[in-house]
Amino acid sequence: MSASRDLAFVRALILICALVLPALLRGQDGGRPLRFLSLTERDGLPFRNARCLHVDGRGALWIGTRQGLAVYDGGVLVPVPLDTVRTQPDIAEIVHDSTGTLWLARARHLYRVHRSTRLWKHWKLPWVTKRNGFVDAVSSLCITADDQLYGGGEGGLFRFDPAHERFDSLGVNGRRITTASAIIRTDSAGTG
Repeated sequence: MSASRDLAFVRALILICALVLPALLRGQDGGRPLRFLSLTERDGLPFRNARCLHVDGRGALWIGTRQGLAVYDGGVLVPVPLDTVRTQPDIAEIVHDSTGTLWLARARHLYRVHRSTRLWKHWKLPWVTKRNGFVDAVSSLCITADDQLYGGGEGGLFRFDPAHERFDSLGVNGRRITTASAIIRTDSAGTG
């Protein structure tokens, strides 16, 4: 008796999903179905797997992959070369400041990319080491309302001062924080 009840429940659940799911997949603009766009390496994506996505103030979609950066403006996907000698960087995080300048986290480096010119500059974290075969990598970035840039990852927390191009390692009670896998996001007022 229990097995027949379970089967009836599963059939009812499938029926409900079949009736409700199409309604959920319709947009709010007149009930038209949602469209999905797939961007691949054939379209200009540097690598098949996107690691991070970021929409800037102008609505462009920036895509960080294991082999570099691309930007999609709604019409064309354009790769953004960041290194000329080395392999393209593995982008872990993308944020932008109040001027629209993009900041990228890549392993042991921090990149600044100007949105319109796509010119870039990068800095290597000064305290990065290899421990047990692992590199202290930047995996998270955060920009405050007053454009203070914070980062975190295997090597701990840091603040970057763009005006003086200086990193400050952050700690508690005089001791450096040694692991920070995520950073608290700030709201529009710059508070945590």
